[in-house]
Amino acid sequence: MSYEVDLERFYYPRRVLKIENDLTSQGFLIRKAREDEAEKVGKWVGEKFSPIWRLEALYAFRCKPPSIWLAEQNNELAGFAVYRRMGRNEFGPVGVDPNKRRLGIGTVLLFKSLYELKQLGFRFVVIPWTSHLFYYTQVPGIAKIKHYYIMAKSI
Repeated sequence: MSYEVDLERFYYPRRVLKIENDLTSQGFLIRKAREDEAEKVGKWVGEKFSPIWRLEALYAFRCKPPSIWLAEQNNELAGFAVYRRMGRNEFGPVGVDPNKRRLGIGTVLLFKSLYELKQLGFRFVVIPWTSHLFYYTQVPGIAKIKHYYIMAKSI
């Protein structure tokens, strides 16, 4: 499915600020990627997730400045979120190191990205081709949900 978010109705909830503060107190740093980090980030994303997501992350470095948020702890990557990939009003992918999940890192990266898109003047954002139904329902401003069916035939 794909989600469409109306950024006029989007806001940064207090609970996400609390998660962000908790992460900071645990030594996490949430920041935008620098242009010189493309190779490092691309390699990490490819190893932790997939070659396709690696390409998606590298596309974010084509924007100036790069349109990718990072989460780090002890100078090691813990998560990433791509937004405005190739200049479009899209979000994703987002990924968190499997050993660092359930801390709220992905949620903070999601909200930072959507807030940035709102600040850049986008009215709507598309979160394309996801199967994470409940994860994205936390986003204020969901305007549309498009469902897709994958049909296959065994031969």
